[in-house]
Amino acid sequence: MFQMNFIQAFILLFALKSCRGHKIEKLPDYVIYEKPAARPLLVNASLNLRNTIGISETEQTISLEVTLRLFWKDERVKLIVDKTQPAPPHDSAHSNLTYLVQCGDRINQFWLPDLFVDQAIQTRSPKYKMPTESLKVYEDSTIRFSRRFNFDVACHMDCKMYPVDQQICTIKFESFGHTNEEIKFMWLEKWSMDINKDINLPKFLSHMHANKEYKTDYYKQAYPGLELQIHLIRKIDYHIVQSSNLPSLHHLCLHCLLCPSHPP
Repeated sequence: MFQMNFIQAFILLFALKSCRGHKIEKLPDYVIYEKPAARPLLVNASLNLRNTIGISETEQTISLEVTLRLFWKDERVKLIVDKTQPAPPHDSAHSNLTYLVQCGDRINQFWLPDLFVDQAIQTRSPKYKMPTESLKVYEDSTIRFSRRFNFDVACHMDCKMYPVDQQICTIKFESFGHTNEEIKFMWLEKWSMDINKDINLPKFLSHMHANKEYKTDYYKQAYPGLELQIHLIRKIDYHIVQSSNLPSLHHLCLHCLLCPSHPP
C-alpha cells in the first residue's frame, strides 16, 4: 500500500512539474492547414541579403543567399507566461514583447504562408545538422517565421549596351494557393531590407530595393507576393583590365564618346 502511494505521489509530482513553465497553447479548433480568419490576412516581411553567390550572364541567372522573415497575427495561438518562472526573452525590435522560439519539427505544427520563389531553378538550405529556420510566438499572438536559404533564379539580361550596360534582376516570392483576397504581403516599413556590406562582386556594382506592393497579373486570378530588384552596374575598370585586345578597347572608347550618359 505504501509503495503504491509513493508511486502515485511521484507521478503526480512529475505531472505538476511538467505543467509549469511558459508554454504555447492553441485553440481547440486550430488546424495547421487553415490560415487565420482575417481576410485578407496581412503578412509583413523583411529580408537580409547575406550574399550574392554568383551571376551567370550566359545562363542569365543570379544566385542569392537570403534570410526571409515573415510576420502575421494568429489569434488561435497564445503564449502563456508562467509568472513563477524567470521571464521569457523580450524582442526589442518588436515592441519589447516576450516570445518563445520553436525549432525543428515543432515548426511543422503551425500554419505557415505558402510562399515560393518564382522562376527559381534550384533552392538549397545551408544547414549543417538542423534546418536553418525558426518560429517565434509573441505574447500578442504575432507569429514570426524566419528561414535562411539560397537559390538560383532567372535574371533576364539585355547586353546591347555592353560593356556599359546595367541589368535589373527581379526576384518574386509568390503565394501558391491563396488569392489576393485571402492574403496580402507587405514589406515592413522599417528594417525591410538588410544587405551584407561585405558583398563585393568583381564585375558589377550592385544595390537592392523592394517594391511596396506586388500581385501576379499573368493568371486568371491575382495571387499576392513580394518583389525586390537587384540592380547590377557593370564595372568599366574590370572590363578594361580583362580586355587583352585593342579592338575591344577601341569599341569601349568609341561607345563612351558617342553615349556619354549611362542608361537609367
